[in-house]
Amino acid sequence: MRQERRQFPRVPESFPAQCRRQGSGEPWQEIKTINISVGGLRFVSPTPFDQGTLVELQIKLPVSSDRLELTGTVVWVRFLAAGVLEVGVQFEDLSPSQEMTINEVVEFLMKSPRPSTP
Repeated sequence: MRQERRQFPRVPESFPAQCRRQGSGEPWQEIKTINISVGGLRFVSPTPFDQGTLVELQIKLPVSSDRLELTGTVVWVRFLAAGVLEVGVQFEDLSPSQEMTINEVVEFLMKSPRPSTP
């Protein structure tokens, strides 16, 4: 049996989000989030990221009209299909308010009923 290694609860949810390499000045890349926790984020991207890369993220959460601006480190990358990668990012240096915002969203979504699939 596989042991759960996560420190924080994660919710499977897609939010409008963008990502780019930290300090690169590159254009923002639209990404599709898969799940989020206070510890990090998993997303799908057509842009390749190397493990260890520092990234900037902008995430539009349902609790705010502003985008949450975060930094993180790519901790793993998984090839899904031609031109599609799944990326795991660990958040870095969250402020108390960023942590609180993400916690509120995670807790709210964990309590919300999920639509059933036929």
